[in-house]
Amino acid sequence: MAFRIVILGNGNLARHLADDPTLDIVGVIGRGDELPPVADYDLLVEVAAPDAVVERVVPAVEAGATALIVSVGALADADIRDRIRRAAGRAVVTSGAVGGLDFVRALALSGRVGAAHIASSKLPGTLIQPWMGAELVARLRRGDERIVLASGTAEHVASLFPRSANVAVAVALSADAWERTTAEMIADPAATNTTHVITATGTAGSITCEVSNLPSPAQPRSSMVVASAIMRSIAAIAALRGDTTRPVRDLLSII
Repeated sequence: MAFRIVILGNGNLARHLADDPTLDIVGVIGRGDELPPVADYDLLVEVAAPDAVVERVVPAVEAGATALIVSVGALADADIRDRIRRAAGRAVVTSGAVGGLDFVRALALSGRVGAAHIASSKLPGTLIQPWMGAELVARLRRGDERIVLASGTAEHVASLFPRSANVAVAVALSADAWERTTAEMIADPAATNTTHVITATGTAGSITCEVSNLPSPAQPRSSMVVASAIMRSIAAIAALRGDTTRPVRDLLSII
């Protein structure tokens, strides 16, 4: 049985997925396009932006769709999380650019996570945001100093860096500890690789995990590994849904 995929978004990640001959892509949906009826596809893969999750993915899940969310920053909004929990369909979040989330989630399921933190370091020029003043933008463009641009709750940092701080929301979501998950966004001229350091402590144990990612050549704001993480998530969902067209080796992606 074929596993039909609709891609929401038409940027770099969408092109990468659409070019993969192993995927049965039945639609690539841009901002002005309509989503097909839920019955016409098996998985909606969002690779657009947080507003697309709110405006398009959540209604599709409420209509019964299964969705894979990449722009996890949208889930910083408790109302959005509640709508998804009550929906007729289901939503799954990919691990994206970070690791260790499976263990953090296991800690949360084993008991309360007392605290979680993620410190993310990226090249200064990739972190320029519309809300920044001219002086700060100039410093980031010059790119010769280390600057802690934001520090606080994961929700706060994600609101300031909606595309770059998806990882902070992913940690808070995994820990189920929104008020106890903090984050830092650091501009670092030495961060040739984007680095995320995750720590979490719970009643069942603790974790410290450092991830170092090469930036995507096509989109330096994103990590090269994200596309592969999405493919891994698609393979796992397809296998669980009974897809018989993919090689048996892809079953390993369930682990």
